[in-house]
Amino acid sequence: MASTLDPLRDPRCLVTTDSVVIDGANAVCHAPRLGHPGSPLAFVVACIVFVATLAALRSFRGSRDAGGAAVTLALFLLLGAAPGLASLALTRADRPSNAFTLSRQISSLADSITRFDRAHAGCIVIDTSQCIACEPIARFARSASTRNASLPCPIPAVVQLGEGSLGGTCTETAASLRCSATAGLPLR
Repeated sequence: MASTLDPLRDPRCLVTTDSVVIDGANAVCHAPRLGHPGSPLAFVVACIVFVATLAALRSFRGSRDAGGAAVTLALFLLLGAAPGLASLALTRADRPSNAFTLSRQISSLADSITRFDRAHAGCIVIDTSQCIACEPIARFARSASTRNASLPCPIPAVVQLGEGSLGGTCTETAASLRCSATAGLPLR
């Protein structure tokens, strides 16, 4: 089970390609996938920073030290933004230094599915039950299909997208495409 205290092991944090695809770039670490952030600690810290900022600015009210007020405000703004900036720059899978790898993993899987779909004239069935993050990628890859839905598809080829398909490898046979972290091994 994933620890909710360690962003590198928490599947709700954007530290894997899967989490970026499932939650999108605006997901919040440690927030429930559906709904609002549930951390009362984050709310309390935000309130403390807000009140401290107001108190600091009020102490400069009426004084001639406008530069001190500006510096104080800037420091409190940086303090409030520090956790988000650290997450964006260091731990999230969609951080700027990882953008190339992230896009390569997604496009590689989409290209594999598209090639397999075209090779089988669109007569394929895609199983994404073991890779939730693969669903939108599979739909995108199939959108380029030229298959006429009214034509019969007696024995469709099978695409199995297992756990770890994003960033994993794919093994292709005449009737199947199997992608997972270890594509040569049987899927569950």
